[in-house]
This record gives sequence, structure tokens and C-alpha cells, in this order.
Amino acid sequence: MSKYISNFLSHVVFKVDFPPILSLDKANPPVKLQDEIKEEFPNLETISGKFLEFKIDKDEPARLSETEVVKWAFSDKGKTKVVEVDQNSVTIEYLKYKDFNDYSEGYEKVLRKFFTLYNVVKISNRIGLRYINEIKIDKGNPFDWKNLINDDLVQIESSFIENKQNIKKSMHMLEVKGEGYDLKFQFGLYNSEYPNSIARKEFVLDYDCSLKEDIEINEIYDKAREFNTIISSWFERSIGESLREIMGKVKNE
Repeated sequence: MSKYISNFLSHVVFKVDFPPILSLDKANPPVKLQDEIKEEFPNLETISGKFLEFKIDKDEPARLSETEVVKWAFSDKGKTKVVEVDQNSVTIEYLKYKDFNDYSEGYEKVLRKFFTLYNVVKISNRIGLRYINEIKIDKGNPFDWKNLINDDLVQIESSFIENKQNIKKSMHMLEVKGEGYDLKFQFGLYNSEYPNSIARKEFVLDYDCSLKEDIEINEIYDKAREFNTIISSWFERSIGESLREIMGKVKNE
């Protein structure tokens, strides 16, 4: 993957979903995990809520099911690294991203400790890696992305819409089935000042690469690296040389 001096990443998320861990609930918080990671993640927040789901059974009327859920959010001192845990998943999110080697070292350390503590040996639901780039340019026409973003990604704004000053938001989604992965790609003018009309030069490139099938725990780390390579390839196809110059390409990793 090409490495840059700077980037526009606002969120990098690796999430692992698995069958419910019944020993994790409101009365049994992840105290042992807290002890294992408290040096790097000293802050802990307990978040409670309700999960609503419509259930339709054969020969029965549809009914609304309500389940109380709880999750625990561990964060570092600057709250730029967050680990969220619940009965069904672990999520590791970085708000300040250096490079993939640094990120993978961080999430592997947390996941290995969690899996050992709770005897998780197989993922049967989903694993996913997501990169959200919020590209913000200080000046210039907010609809002119020549040499910054691939022309194919701005066709609607550049040629289809006549009165661009009336656009409030222009987001698009592409879902792709690959060999051993699914990719959801969301892109466009997201407009941080919505519902006002677009006035700032901002563009989002959001890639979510995932797998929904049984996979052994020791295989997820290689899978995450594969996802990183796939997303990196899509990112390079999405941008132009002017954006590479802004970020400062230095080497391949």
C-alpha cells in the first residue's frame, strides 16, 4: 500500500462479530479485559440501550421484540482510540491513523487478549474493516475536484446537475461482491453544513470491506491485511495526483 506523510482518515474501524457470549452482561462486565488493557485504555464508559426488532413467525402476527443491550467503551487518554465490547462483538476504532502496521498491532493485541479471556475460537457472523476519508480542501470551488478525485466519481455533480448551488448533499453507494469479501463503497459530497447548500470543498471516500462466514480466530488477522490491500487499491483508483501531492507520498508498505 502507498504510504503518505498525512491522510484524511477520520475513522478507521475493525469489527469482529461472533455468537453471543452469555457470560458478558450488565451484571458481568468485562472486568478481566479492563485489567489487561487499562494501561493503554484507562477510560471506561458503560452504555445501555434497547434493541428493537420486528419478528414474523409462521401463522403468527408480526410483533415487536425489545431487548436490553449493554456495551462497554474503553478509550485512551486522548480518546482517539476506542475499544467497544458487547455480547456479540468487539470494535477497535482509531480517530488518528498513522499506518496499517501501527493499527494492526493495536487491534491484534486487544483481540488476542479478549479471545483468550472468553474462549472465542471461531467467528461465525462477520468481520469488517472500514476506512472513512473526509477530504477537506481549504479553498476553491466545492464542485471542482479535477485531479483530486477520479472524474468518474463526480460525474453527476459535474455534468448532470445544472444549478449546482442548490445541491445540499450528493452521496452515492456501490456494493461489490469479490472473491472472499464484500465491499460497500460510499462516496460523494457529504456536506458538513447540511441541510444548508454546499459551500465547503469536502468529499468523502468511505470503504467497508467485510466477510460473513465461518472463520477461525487465527485467520482473521491475515484477512484484515487482505481487506487493507483491497481498500488501498480502491482508494488509489479513487484519487488523483493532486491529492497525492497534498498528502505527500513517501513509500510503499
